Amino acid sequence: MDPKIEKVVTRLLKSGARPGPAEAGAPRARSRHAMLDRLLSQGRVTEEDLARCTAQLADLEFVPVEANLLAPELSRMVPASLAYRDQLIPIAVEGGRLQIAAIEPVSKSVIENLHRLSGRRVDQHITTRAAVTQGLRHLYGLRAPGPAPAEARRRATTGRVPVPPASQLLQNLLVDAMSQDASDIHLEPEKERLRVRFRVDGVLMEHAFYPREAVGTLVSRVKVLAHLDIAEKRAPQDGAFEFRHGSESLDVRVSVLPALHGEKVELRLLMPQGRAFELEDLGMEPDVLSRFEELITHPHGIVLITGPTGSGKSTTLYAALKRIRSVSTNITTVEDPIEYHIDGVTQTQVDPVNKFTFATALRAILRQDPDIMMVGEIRDRATADMALRAALTGHLVFSTLHTNDAPGGITRLVDMGCEPFLVSSSVSGIVAQRLVRRVCEECREAFAPDQLIQRRLGVPDVRAERTWYRGLGCDQCLHTGYRGRTGVYELFELSDETRAMVVEHLPTDEIRRTAIRQGMRTLRGDSILKVDRGRTTPEEALRVTALD
Repeated sequence: MDPKIEKVVTRLLKSGARPGPAEAGAPRARSRHAMLDRLLSQGRVTEEDLARCTAQLADLEFVPVEANLLAPELSRMVPASLAYRDQLIPIAVEGGRLQIAAIEPVSKSVIENLHRLSGRRVDQHITTRAAVTQGLRHLYGLRAPGPAPAEARRRATTGRVPVPPASQLLQNLLVDAMSQDASDIHLEPEKERLRVRFRVDGVLMEHAFYPREAVGTLVSRVKVLAHLDIAEKRAPQDGAFEFRHGSESLDVRVSVLPALHGEKVELRLLMPQGRAFELEDLGMEPDVLSRFEELITHPHGIVLITGPTGSGKSTTLYAALKRIRSVSTNITTVEDPIEYHIDGVTQTQVDPVNKFTFATALRAILRQDPDIMMVGEIRDRATADMALRAALTGHLVFSTLHTNDAPGGITRLVDMGCEPFLVSSSVSGIVAQRLVRRVCEECREAFAPDQLIQRRLGVPDVRAERTWYRGLGCDQCLHTGYRGRTGVYELFELSDETRAMVVEHLPTDEIRRTAIRQGMRTLRGDSILKVDRGRTTPEEALRVTALD
C-alpha cells in the first residue's frame, strides 16, 4: 500500500470509519465511510490492508483465515447468535485458550461472555471481512440465527449470557487442565462468582471465572461422577472418578469441603499409568544419583524420602521401584491412595473404614514372602516400628516422611517413640527433596546476576562471573517463563559417626552439621547448582529452599 494512502486509511480508521453501511444521521461519518469504500472500489487498498491497519492501531495480531480449514467443533464454543452479532469467528484452541478473529476489536464484555460460555481464556485477532463472512458460513450456515426465545428472555432480564451445561463446563475444565499439565483444579465459590484455579508446575494460577449460578450445578455434577451424596452440603466428602478424553484417561480424586459461600471442590488429576519417569529424569546430580542407586540396591534397610506434600516423593519412590523390579524379586506396596500402577509390583490400598491400616497391611505383607516393601507414608509409631523391624529381619523398605530436611527424618522417627538404636541400625539413608520450576527452553534469556541476589541465595563466591537464565514468557510456557519441573535433593547417608550420634540422642542440628562436614550437599546447595546449570532461576531456588 502506498505510504500516503496508508496515512489516509489510518486516519480514517482512527476516526471510527469502517467500510460498509454508513451511520444514519451522521454526515461526517457517512463521508468517511464513503472515502474508504471508494479506495476499496478503486483498488488502491485491499481488505487485508484495512485489516492490517486495524490490527496495528489496536495492538493486535492480524491473522489470515482459511474458512475451509476451521474445525467444525469450534462452532460449539461460540453461539451462532453471538458470532453473527459481533462478526467474529472461533479459529483455534491453543494452549487451552480460545483464539477468535474479528473484523475489528471486540468489547471487553464480549470477551467475558465468550470466556464464560467456552470455559476458556480468550485471545482475539483481526482478520478480513471476507474471512469472517466465509468462516460464519462454514461454521454456522448461510443465515444468521437469532437468539432462542428462552435465551433472549434471560438476556433481557439479567443482562447475562446463559451458563453452559455443567457436564460441558466440567469437561472443558478437565481438557484444559490436561493440555496445561495441571496437577489440581480448584473450584472456589465466592460471593458473586465461581473462581477456578489450576495448579501448574506446583503454582496455583487463575484459569477462569463463572457466574454464581454455575456453582450448584457444577458441584452436583462432580458429586454424581464421584458417587458422593448430593444432598449432603455440611460435611466434607471424598471420592474419585475416571475421565476419558480421546486415547487418554485420568484418575480424578475429589475432595469437597463446606465453605462460607458454598462447597469448595478440589480435583487431583492422576495419570493411571503414571508418567514415564526414570531415575535419570528426576533431576538428581550424577554423584547423588549414583549414591542413591547404591542405597536402593541394598539387600535390607530403610530408605526414606522426606518433604512436604507435592514435593514429588511418590514419583521418586515409583522411579526407584521401576529401577529395581525384576522377575526374581517380590515387591509389594501399601499406599493411600494408589497413585500410579506399576507392572510387576503388587499394590494394595489402605482402608481405614475396614481397619486396614498401614500397620495391619505391613503385618499381612510380611506373611507374603516379600523381598522389597514400600509403605506410602509412616504416620504413627505402629507403622514405624513394623517398618524398622521388617528392615532388621532382612527386607528392603521404602517409605516417606513429612520433614523439612533429611537429618530431620531421624528425629521424626525418634519423636514418634521409636528406639534410637533401632533407628540407627535400620535406616540406610534419607533423601529430602523439593520441586523447582524449569526455565522455559523456548524463551529463556541469559543475564549476569548482581551480588545482592547471589548473597540472598547463599552463593559461596559472589565475585565470580556467572551466567544465569530467566524465561521471558511465550505461548509454550503460558507466558510464565517456566515449563515443567525438576527436583533438588539432599541425600543423607548414615555413617558410623552419625549412627552413634543417633543412639546418643544428639540434636538434629549437630547431626546435620556432621553430615555436611562429611560431604552432604544441602537442598539450597543443590538448587544453586541447578541455577548455575541454567535449569531454574534464583527466584525459584529462594522460593522452595531455606538458607542453610
